[in-house]
Order: sequence, then C-alpha cells, then structure tokens
Amino acid sequence: MTKDYLKEVLSLLNPLEVELQLLALYPNEKDITLLCFEEPHKFCHRQIVIFWFNKNGVMSQELE
Repeated sequence: MTKDYLKEVLSLLNPLEVELQLLALYPNEKDITLLCFEEPHKFCHRQIVIFWFNKNGVMSQELE
C-alpha cells in the first residue's frame, strides 16, 4: 500500500508545488495542518505524505 501510494500518486506530484498550493489556500498562515481520522501514530496516508515531504525537502512532522 505505501509503495503503491508513493509510486502511483505522490511520484506524479512536485512536493514544493504542493506545499505552495497548500500555503496559497491560507495566505496569512505559515504552517498547514493535514488531518485525517486515524489516531496519532496509527498508520495513515498522512504518514506517507509526511515521509514524502521530508524526503523532498519540505519539512513536516506529525503533531501529538
């Protein structure tokens, strides 16, 4: 699942462009929070996106 999501979805995107698009949605904010329904530290696509962002120079972290 993780490899498929990275390969079939995220690899088609430019992480810096995604960051700019997210920030453009909220021009007065410097940080963006992505939400999902999973509890912290339980597997979720959010963790894959955090990994992908960090791997590509967009510093991200999971909040407690």
